[in-house]
Amino acid sequence: MFYFAPKILSFLLFLTAILLQREMSDSVLVTYLVVGVACIAAMVSVILLITGRGSVSAGRSCVSIAIQAVLLIGIFAVAYSAHGLSGCEASVDVNCRVPVPWDTALYFSTVRWTTLGYGDFQPAADLLLLAAFQAVLGCGFLGLLVGIGAAAIFNRRKQNPPER
Repeated sequence: MFYFAPKILSFLLFLTAILLQREMSDSVLVTYLVVGVACIAAMVSVILLITGRGSVSAGRSCVSIAIQAVLLIGIFAVAYSAHGLSGCEASVDVNCRVPVPWDTALYFSTVRWTTLGYGDFQPAADLLLLAAFQAVLGCGFLGLLVGIGAAAIFNRRKQNPPER
């Protein structure tokens, strides 16, 4: 049960972020608090996977990390949707916030997570630190996925060496 608790908490925080979108647009502190708690829940889940307390296979570990990543991308998208983005239609000024629909915020969050940074949108000035943190978090999650996947392949080859 403890293995599922952080994922359930992340999902509940995703729903909470959607419900608190109006409050998040009024208060940057609420935004940072919701995103921070979601990140802590994701990190607890990842630490449990790394230390082996969940004692799950590499495949389930990859799926678990991917679920956490998708939920975090969604929570960041809600924050960007609540605070708006600059660079869309109105102005390229960072201080100009334009409300954006959910799909645009999800696009920006995914691009930020993968650190592609096309430059077509920018976060609001009060969310610049949050956007930078999201890029670092995305690099970490990608490294975990690649590392766990490589370890699974290495262990499988070690257990079943190819015949010569």
